[in-house]
Amino acid sequence: MYLTKLSITNEVSKSVMLNTYEHHRFIWSLFNSDKRDFIFRVKPKSKGWEILIFSKEAPNAPDWATDKNFHSIEMSNKFFEYDNYHFNMVANPVWTEDGKKHPIMGEKDLTNWITKKGNKHGFSISQVEVLSQRGIPFDKKGNGGIHNVVEFSGILTVTDHDKFFNAVKTGIGPAKSFGYGMMQVIPILAVPFM
Repeated sequence: MYLTKLSITNEVSKSVMLNTYEHHRFIWSLFNSDKRDFIFRVKPKSKGWEILIFSKEAPNAPDWATDKNFHSIEMSNKFFEYDNYHFNMVANPVWTEDGKKHPIMGEKDLTNWITKKGNKHGFSISQVEVLSQRGIPFDKKGNGGIHNVVEFSGILTVTDHDKFFNAVKTGIGPAKSFGYGMMQVIPILAVPFM
């Protein structure tokens, strides 16, 4: 698996960052495959955007990219074999009734949502904070709506390493093609007392 960071200036972004659906089309254009084997997250910055991509294959750098704004590293499987991690994730928590999706609101219900997702995906939540929640409009081929965008941060404990690794590879929750559900994880290393 590869982790790639791509920085895009406001000037360049005018052609590729028009809306959240265009983000997905642009990122997919960096790969030679018809199969979507990647997840991504877009972070606004003061002078543009930062895109993080987690993928099975390394993406190709855009023509305008340089060593300063495009970095790709192969991740060792050992990185995903620890028991405890700090995590950060921007997701689209929803519940479905009669085929229609509704946003999950309120810290308690959002905490329950991420806890249930963890149980399903091989980890338990030791600590979680809801950092922000906002509605972001989207348009996909003429069909629009609003994503319920929530940023979570906290600590997790892995209960099933295979399920956990799969969740990190494929993301959690709906609207992954719009850049939601990618978990950023950092191992918590046990430090012995001196």
